[in-house]
Amino acid sequence: AQADLMYTSVWPLTHIERIFHVCTSLRALAIINLYSDQWMILESWVPRTVESLFLGPIHGLVELRALPCYSRLQSFTSLDTVMSNCETSDVLNSGTLRRFRRIYTNGVNAHLGFDQLSCIGPKAKKLEQVEIVCCAPSVEEATELLRSLAIRFAANCDDDRIFLVPRRNTWDSRRDGIRVLFEDWQAGYGLC
Repeated sequence: AQADLMYTSVWPLTHIERIFHVCTSLRALAIINLYSDQWMILESWVPRTVESLFLGPIHGLVELRALPCYSRLQSFTSLDTVMSNCETSDVLNSGTLRRFRRIYTNGVNAHLGFDQLSCIGPKAKKLEQVEIVCCAPSVEEATELLRSLAIRFAANCDDDRIFLVPRRNTWDSRRDGIRVLFEDWQAGYGLC
């Protein structure tokens, strides 16, 4: 549950570095609830073998070229994060990514992802998918939010690589963004 994974400024960074050091074949890495200033420390330790990276909610500045796994990284997922246009443009046009995903567990913030679709440039030759995952209490509500945003940002959506994905974010009347990420992770790896 989200409440079990609270933010803390006291991450055992030294232990995490040791764990990363022995992860010689790690392909997918999710880092959640990490203070943004600590991401600057961890990013240089991400194992070279990582192909899929999931960060959020909120994370520090992402500079893919600074990651040891840059040449292998194929998928990047950002959860509930505001990224600058420059940062988004660098990620989208990195030349290595095949898939870029923005998950908004509060669907009203999904407009941020739509607004930055115009950052897809000519260097994004390997990019196959840009997904905006919009969450609401029900899939139907999320679908309606996506539909209205797609109309509003129609000029930015004119690319067949853009996918809009509705998801629910509420279970037992409680919103749980970490569960959204976890279920998304499971589905992406065929675990559910």
